[in-house]
This record gives sequence, structure tokens and C-alpha cells, in this order.
Amino acid sequence: MALVIAISGFHNSGKTSLGEKVVRRLKELGLKVAVLKSTKHEDVFEEKEGKDTARYLNCGADIVGITNRKEVTLRLKVSELDKNWISYFFKDYDVVVCEGFKSEKDIPKFWVGEGGENFPGVLKRVSSEDADIVVEEIMKLLKEENPCVLFVNERGVKMKPFVSRALAEVVKGFISSLKGIPESIKEVSVSIREKNV
Repeated sequence: MALVIAISGFHNSGKTSLGEKVVRRLKELGLKVAVLKSTKHEDVFEEKEGKDTARYLNCGADIVGITNRKEVTLRLKVSELDKNWISYFFKDYDVVVCEGFKSEKDIPKFWVGEGGENFPGVLKRVSSEDADIVVEEIMKLLKEENPCVLFVNERGVKMKPFVSRALAEVVKGFISSLKGIPESIKEVSVSIREKNV
């Protein structure tokens, strides 16, 4: 699962400048990096009524994508946006750099500029020039990150690192006895569905 961190701060504090430098350095280290930017502008995703993607969302589609064959934009509705959801959605990446997310208590943050004392999860106060410091901290966090995330009915379940590691080891123990399982396991996905749902 992806490590989720945030680069937070007030408007014009240098969040994007720092984020660009951090992403470049993480890529130079060979990591797969995703970025998720938070916005308070509600009209960012508005489309003219009757356009195809809006029609699909309005009729109940869970996710709608649009592509020009070079890029893809996905729109989906989420019931709760938290660290577990972000980690799961971007599970094929090593790190998700979130910009903003000041109030998300479960996402560790690097605070750019002044302030930040009253916001949850601030690991370190940095400047827009401190990419090396941020990358060093991210590399430490990657070594400590919980190896397992759990979703029940599409909601992330918070687990202590011990519980996460224990659950991961139990699942790996079960599958190691199965035939055809590779010696080196990068990731395991399990989905349990009730028949009468």
C-alpha cells in the first residue's frame, strides 16, 4: 500500500514548489509517486448539465473516466476521504504526496511556512527549499509504514502497526502453503463477499 503524506500550509506558502521538488527527488530514487491535490473550490468538477460524464455520474455510476488517449481524468464519489482510502486507491504507488489536507488528522504532514501548530499530524515545519529533509523523512516513514490496510464495506479500518503486521503475517502464512504462489510476494488482495448482500 502507498505511503500517504501531505505538504500543507497556508495560501502562497510554497506548497506546490516544495511538492515539485519532493516528487522529482522521489522519482530519482526510483519510486512510483502519485499526487492528490485538495481544493476548497466546489466548482472545479462542474460540467454543463447533459454532458456525457455528468450524465453517467447522475445515473449512479461509481466512477467515470474521460480520456483524450494521452491523459485520463477520473471522477468518483467518496463517502469518506481518509488516509486508508487514499492508500488503497493509489495502492500501486510507493508514495502519495497530498497537497493541502490541513485538517486531515490521519495524514502525516510537512508544514510549509508559518503556523501549523493547531493542525493535526504535523511532523515537521519546513520551507519550500527543504525537499531533501522531506524526502529523508519520507524514506524513514516508508520503512515504518503499516504493511496491511483493511476495508469493510468500502470504509477503511484503522489498525495499530502491530495489528497490521499481525494480519499481514497471518494472511501470508495461509497463502504460502498454496500451490502456484510465487516465492517473492509484492502484494496480496483478498475480497470477502457475503452471498446475500
